Amino acid sequence: MKDRPILMQGWGVRAIYADLKTHTRRVIAWSNSYVDGQITKFWREHWHELDFSRARLDDGPSPAGNPGPYLHVPFPPEGTVHRVHPRYQVGDLIWIKETWGRCDFPGTNTAFGRIKILYHADGDTDYDIGRWRSSRFMPKKYARLWLIVKKIRPECLQSISEEDVIAEGVTVPRALEILVRYYGGSKHRVAFASLWDSINGKRYPYKSNPMVWVIEYERIER
Repeated sequence: MKDRPILMQGWGVRAIYADLKTHTRRVIAWSNSYVDGQITKFWREHWHELDFSRARLDDGPSPAGNPGPYLHVPFPPEGTVHRVHPRYQVGDLIWIKETWGRCDFPGTNTAFGRIKILYHADGDTDYDIGRWRSSRFMPKKYARLWLIVKKIRPECLQSISEEDVIAEGVTVPRALEILVRYYGGSKHRVAFASLWDSINGKRYPYKSNPMVWVIEYERIER
């Protein structure tokens, strides 16, 4: 068992606390994957040359004992095929990195000083924090939301089921006619596609159907 961080926007934090969000999808990338069971500088530099369009699913286990499922991915420059695993595994703990702020009460630099940590997802407005701090730089000691991985698998983004769309915690806006015509599919699926593009659209738009890790989890007490 390991514990690893993951970034989450405010809507996702609120959906997890409301027990509406039990899945998250993350584009398969060097930062969240192993190649042949390891992390190397070579694969960081050559990740973009792996051909995920010809990836093949293997339910595992791997020769090294990784339980799977994982992907066999061709590497055209050398004519080889490599195993791509998620860094997250069943039983791992995930701590959520979210937008946060720190309110320094009077006397912070003395023995009587106090510090209060605030979270943007809560909509706190009663304190003067100066500025909100990026979720990328939230220390682990300030994490308030912990999850345990129950399942993980690779999948093409557009293969998401209606049940999984709901498990992503997506709410359906009232006016979806234009979006339904653009994306196609049900209102729930369109709402998910629209939300995905608002977060990942510049690099990995929904229409490009990228490969993702599907992480299923449960919220636990810290």
